[in-house]
Amino acid sequence: HGHRILIAQDTRMSAKFIESVYERLDQNGIVLSTLAIVPHLNEKIGRIGVVGVDNLLTIPDYNMRENLVRKFLKLGSLAREPLIIQTRLNNDPVFGVWNSDELSRFIQSELADRENFHYPPYAKLVKIETKKPGDRMGLTELAKSHFANYNPVIRDRGALILRINPNKWQESLIEKLRETREKFIVQVDPNNLF
Repeated sequence: HGHRILIAQDTRMSAKFIESVYERLDQNGIVLSTLAIVPHLNEKIGRIGVVGVDNLLTIPDYNMRENLVRKFLKLGSLAREPLIIQTRLNNDPVFGVWNSDELSRFIQSELADRENFHYPPYAKLVKIETKKPGDRMGLTELAKSHFANYNPVIRDRGALILRINPNKWQESLIEKLRETREKFIVQVDPNNLF
């Protein structure tokens, strides 16, 4: 009989810990974890179960769906038995990408959405946040004085978002962003927009 290993969300994923996971497992071992373990796995495991995935689909991150598919495909390649994913969203395309046709449809759909919403690769995203928490006035003034020509949007949580056509990335914009860094935090192609 294989060992069963339950990995809690707050488990520290050190190389030593991952090594101990593999040492305790045999070919029939079972690992039940959140997706936090994915980057650390590199050897076959008997069965892999993933929990807590539905919540990730509510995070406002334009890369989330792609990241989930990438992780599921990696886990599926490492599991000797079919990958088990606990979800209430069975019909979401993220959970159906298991062959090249499905993956191709998923990629086409994601790219169409990104083009529609002006996300990469169809736009360069710039996120500007104030260094002083709650300084929305500073962001509003900055949007008007420096970035009015770039259709700025100020998010509720205090971030100024610019979506720029990659073909119109100009030296004048780069200079404005450099000037802005003294008082604001500037991220080009940030991980999230919030």
